[in-house]
Amino acid sequence: MTRSVHLSTLNTAGLVRWTPDGALQPRPGLDVLGSSVPVDIAALQEVEFPSGAQGSVTRHPDGWVVVGSPQSDSPHTAGWRMGTATAVRGEVLDLREVPLPNPNWTATVGGARIRSHDRALLAVQARVRGITLWVVNLHHVPFRRFGTIATDPEASAIWSELRHLVRSLPGPVLVAGDFNRTLAQRQTMLEDVWASFASSLNGRPTRPTGGDDDDILVPKDFGAVDVTIRPCGSDHFVCDAIVELPEGAP
Repeated sequence: MTRSVHLSTLNTAGLVRWTPDGALQPRPGLDVLGSSVPVDIAALQEVEFPSGAQGSVTRHPDGWVVVGSPQSDSPHTAGWRMGTATAVRGEVLDLREVPLPNPNWTATVGGARIRSHDRALLAVQARVRGITLWVVNLHHVPFRRFGTIATDPEASAIWSELRHLVRSLPGPVLVAGDFNRTLAQRQTMLEDVWASFASSLNGRPTRPTGGDDDDILVPKDFGAVDVTIRPCGSDHFVCDAIVELPEGAP
């Protein structure tokens, strides 16, 4: 019998907030946890956290376990924090949070001064419907906004952390999130790690502007991937992938 996992990823652009009880509160009409499309795991970026919020794992009565990782000041709302969150409709067995080097870049965009933010990789080992796997949730620095390229030394250090984490995780690994790079650039910067993965989005636009920054990387020995991209009101689309696991996977 074929076994599959439904993974969703979205850069929420601050449209999802972390509540004091550790729940995710999307703005009205923003469906990120699959009320209309069943989802097993959701990897979200640019989630807003209250000031002073700490990383935590919270189990909710509806069956979701939510892992929150506040990482920097929010560029959207003064006094709030911003980070990533991974929601699992099942169990969270383990997690790893890997801070990424902040290149401390600055630039002027639209008359406003912006800077690079602290970020981290959030890896969660989940068990859903009898399937155990790791999901790495990432949000990389928007290199082009600072006039830099992915091969700059500061940027290369960020990609190096991702490669090291993926190689260190035991068992099946999916990598989901906002890479802030094109498919071709992701292939170049992930080097040997890319040889073991395939892009489920394969360069399809994941933003209303036509960019392909977002992706879900799937091991090449996995089966068919059924992908859906849907608008949601964010400046990124929701990317859904139903991934078939190979025979013998845990």
